[in-house]
Amino acid sequence: MTKNTPAKVTDPNFTVTTGPLPASRKIFVESPRFKGVKVAMREITLAPEAKEPPVRVYDTSGVYSDTNAHIDITRGLAKLREEWIEARGDTEKY
Repeated sequence: MTKNTPAKVTDPNFTVTTGPLPASRKIFVESPRFKGVKVAMREITLAPEAKEPPVRVYDTSGVYSDTNAHIDITRGLAKLREEWIEARGDTEKY
């Protein structure tokens, strides 16, 4: 197998957009079937004159819109699934 070598960020002025999105907030909905699995959702506030509750949609923004996340683009993403994958015993680390 070939080893993956991630690209390095070399531009000192490189930035990534982070922070909350307007008129919404990031929430996490726990899976009723799988303990510890939380799905990121976005709760969008509608106009007050609509007199409707907020709308929930799947949030694909990752950690970048989470106000509690510490973002360091040079470190890559957290290995959230690593423990589950290793527990299966059917993979090989390289």
